Amino acid sequence: MRKLTTRVLQNGLAIIKTDFVDESGASIVPESVTWKLFNESGEIINSRSAVSVTPASTVYIALQGDDLPFSGSNADCEYYIYLRIDAPYASSLLGETVANAEQVKIPIEADRSL
Repeated sequence: MRKLTTRVLQNGLAIIKTDFVDESGASIVPESVTWKLFNESGEIINSRSAVSVTPASTVYIALQGDDLPFSGSNADCEYYIYLRIDAPYASSLLGETVANAEQVKIPIEADRSL
C-alpha cells in the first residue's frame, strides 16, 4: 500500500499519479482502469465505487470536494481515506491477463474554517 506523506485538506484537491508496470518493471498500458474511494470502515465515499479511467501507462486521478471528507471527533485526530485502483493487463511473461491493483492511503486534514 502506498501512503501519501502530505495531508490533503478536507474538501480540497488531490491529484494521484499512478504509473503501471509489468512484473519485469516495463511500462504497460492496462486493459482497463477503474477506481473506488472508501473510508476505514469500507464505506464508499461520494458514490465513487467503479469509476472508469481511460487506460494509459500513467493515469492521474483527481479527487476534490466531497471526495475528500473529514470525519473525526476533533480536528487534530488522524483520518484516512483509501483509493483502490484496479488495472488488469496482459502479461507477456505469463501469457494471460493478470490482476493488478494498488491501494493509496490518503491522510485528510480538517478544514478549520468550516
